Amino acid sequence: MKAWEEISSNEWNRTFRTLESDWFIDHGVKIEKFDDGRIVVLNTMTASDFHEPITPDQQHLFDNAGWLAGCYKVNVDSCTNKMNIIENMIRLSALQPELYEYDRLIKRREKLLKKRGEFTLKLEKVLQSL
Repeated sequence: MKAWEEISSNEWNRTFRTLESDWFIDHGVKIEKFDDGRIVVLNTMTASDFHEPITPDQQHLFDNAGWLAGCYKVNVDSCTNKMNIIENMIRLSALQPELYEYDRLIKRREKLLKKRGEFTLKLEKVLQSL
């Protein structure tokens, strides 16, 4: 996998070790190579205590375009998912204004929109350089 080769060869990255694997976390993504050769990539930007598997589209970028492209794709998708949740909350705030702070939700959505745009530009730049 191109992403593992890229991140493990960077001398600035700190490698973590378990009894059965080596792993890195960077840009909200964990990549782990097990002693049996398996490589697993997980999204760490979740609202729970557990990391989530990445999507096939994200995996494709890690495999073919490398670490940064894959990470930026995960970040773009995470921002989009969070924005969808907030947009649903905004719609619900019209029905139950006492449960949701409309102004706070709008500001959060604006921040996510800006962040998603920044990651989209970074992803495009990395892909153009390939």
